[in-house]
Amino acid sequence: MSQTLQLILCLSILVFLHELGHFLPARWFNTRVERFYLFFDSIFFFPVVNRFRFTLFKKKVGQTEFGLGWFPFGGYVNIVGMFGEPEEPEEIAAEAGVPDNEKFRNKKPWQRMIILAGGITVNLILGYLLFVMILNVWGEDIQPIGNLKQGIACDSLARAHGLRDGDKILTVGGKTPETLDQAVLWMMLDNAEQLEVDRDGQKVAVSLPEDIEYKMVATNMKLVSPRMPFIIDSVMPRTVAHWGGLKKGDQVVRLNGDTIPYFHLWREKLVPLRKKVAVVGVIRDGSYREFKLWVNESATIGVYPKSSVGHYGLKHKAYSFGSSLGRGWEKTTERLVNYVKQFKLVFTKAGAKQIGGIAAIGSLFPEELNWQAFWTLTATLSVILAFMNLLPIPVFDGGYMLFTLWEMVTRRKVPDKVMKHSLTVGMWIVLALFLYSNGNDLYRMVLSKYL
Repeated sequence: MSQTLQLILCLSILVFLHELGHFLPARWFNTRVERFYLFFDSIFFFPVVNRFRFTLFKKKVGQTEFGLGWFPFGGYVNIVGMFGEPEEPEEIAAEAGVPDNEKFRNKKPWQRMIILAGGITVNLILGYLLFVMILNVWGEDIQPIGNLKQGIACDSLARAHGLRDGDKILTVGGKTPETLDQAVLWMMLDNAEQLEVDRDGQKVAVSLPEDIEYKMVATNMKLVSPRMPFIIDSVMPRTVAHWGGLKKGDQVVRLNGDTIPYFHLWREKLVPLRKKVAVVGVIRDGSYREFKLWVNESATIGVYPKSSVGHYGLKHKAYSFGSSLGRGWEKTTERLVNYVKQFKLVFTKAGAKQIGGIAAIGSLFPEELNWQAFWTLTATLSVILAFMNLLPIPVFDGGYMLFTLWEMVTRRKVPDKVMKHSLTVGMWIVLALFLYSNGNDLYRMVLSKYL
């Protein structure tokens, strides 16, 4: 299954269940639902809403029309009376014959709040249940930070703030991380600037700046990665490495006379050799050999290194159904809290450049279907969708919930004109975000192809 089909399947599951989360409480409270659609059946961009309307399938069951739209992303439920008193002829016609007690705006505020919160609630529950299923079926594979016997490899940002190649991270913010990824996440999101590392057998304290997360986003650097020897795992066909004689299993140890004991040094030494001939020294079957290779403009030769998993292995954790319930909740809340913390970075110049659209999401799926990866990503996106819909932006569930909360607190409804003008602003915001995020995708694709 291609990445595109995996994306469509994932979003279809998420959107259908999200909208079902609105539909079911609406019906429980005897609220008329005019349409329930998977995929959009018309142009949904404001201000050309409801143009080119047609469906691939539709069937009316009771008072609700269920259908499949032509645009294979998104979906909606059309609940009668969502937008205040009707003013346009189309709105008046849609409500004709609908009893007042079946209109959304005439329901009690707490009933409306439950209907509005239904989609978010379902997405959170779905994310949790998927994590429980994943842990119970496949377990969890982690690389304990203690397995990294060669310590860490530091990028220039990490070195500039006191970390050194070969350091072994002991604590971050006074807590002991289980994995290196967890340590980096704490540095980036938890303001855990105080580190303790083992440096050549001595405990050393390292202080990172308070704005380290913004520097990481601005420079697109991760700070640290596992330090490991450069052993070739595979050689791509029809590349300079293939023609030059390098083989799987070769350990690269020298480049133009410079010693290369670890993989991260290879890239640093290779970049200045673009469009030049390089002499690569390797250990093969216990013997030292040298090969002359042409380094292309992108500073690559066509090999993949043995990964940190190959060097340091993984620890597998199996979960019973009972234990997966607890760990599943931990993973759900971790994903939600971490995404909330990351959200502030979107409002930086560098963070805004990294916002992605449909293509960016699709690229997260493996090229060949892997059910564990598919369901893990679906669970993560479900939690993210819940958070995004909670944002107090009109058009999103959170915007409607804010209006309803105002009414519950003040006992006064938000005027229809205020609501409708707010929805117009909200639609412009959503349109701008949609165009910007997908424009970023297009820009990155063009950049990678032609530059």
